[in-house]
Amino acid sequence: METRDYIQDLEERYKQYCNKKSGVSFNRNTDIFMEELYSMPIAKITIEELLREYPVKDEKFTFDQEQDVNYLTDIFLEMNQDKYIAYCIQYLRYLRNSGTKDFYYDKTVWIDKDYEATGDRLELFKSDYIGSIVDYIFNAYKANKYILGKILKYKEWVERFKVIETKDNWKEKALQKHLAEFLFLHDVDFYKEVDTSNGSVDFLLPHYAKEKENEYRSGWKAGEKLYIIEVKKFRNEKQIQDSCIQLNAYLEQMDGEGCLLIYADTDLKIINEKWNFDVLTIYIGDESPSLRSGKTTIRLA
Repeated sequence: METRDYIQDLEERYKQYCNKKSGVSFNRNTDIFMEELYSMPIAKITIEELLREYPVKDEKFTFDQEQDVNYLTDIFLEMNQDKYIAYCIQYLRYLRNSGTKDFYYDKTVWIDKDYEATGDRLELFKSDYIGSIVDYIFNAYKANKYILGKILKYKEWVERFKVIETKDNWKEKALQKHLAEFLFLHDVDFYKEVDTSNGSVDFLLPHYAKEKENEYRSGWKAGEKLYIIEVKKFRNEKQIQDSCIQLNAYLEQMDGEGCLLIYADTDLKIINEKWNFDVLTIYIGDESPSLRSGKTTIRLA
């Protein structure tokens, strides 16, 4: 499914959810919608990454209205969108797992208590709570997290189906062409071998402009940073260290985001403790995981 189709599908599902007015079946309708949301590949990747960065223990959740409202107010004042969405998702899961029979919107206590009518509070929950989560996923499709999802799918495809043969004959230019074909077939816009004052980047993915259609109910916009992909065929540790320095220079120059993609005939593991970008490996050797002779580990620290 193409990017625009995912967005249209999610938007349609959210509209259908909002159009269901029954308070009696509200919990069940919410559960079904969130299950559908979590099942969408890019939503799953985005949410898992978000919850790893902002985990919340169950002990944090409370039914003390004043405490919860103050906590969420602090997050809004910080303008920390990611932290807010992570809290919302984990609180929703907590309420579901707790087995409460009460309506979700009666437990999400930061929704305005001044609304006395059940219908008003139900609609507020849909727009200000579920709607904010949906907006975050929309923006992830349009922003650079969507690109990372595509790259991870490419890695899985290459490794699972061994689509790259005769590895010894593959040079970096051929690997770049292979990745370019995948990106093109999966509706990802890119430019190849773009010259900069520091050299030539392998892949430059354009950012999304500030346009009205990129603004959603929550008021947050899609990402606007350029995304750079550098492709290398593994030779030695020094090559990887030098490639990270090179990519970091590109990202600083362009104020962008990106990743280093390393194709390796050996079972290579990269531990990245230094750079603020992803360093991903793609195994293109002949051995199955159980038969690989040994893992080469490189620590970037």
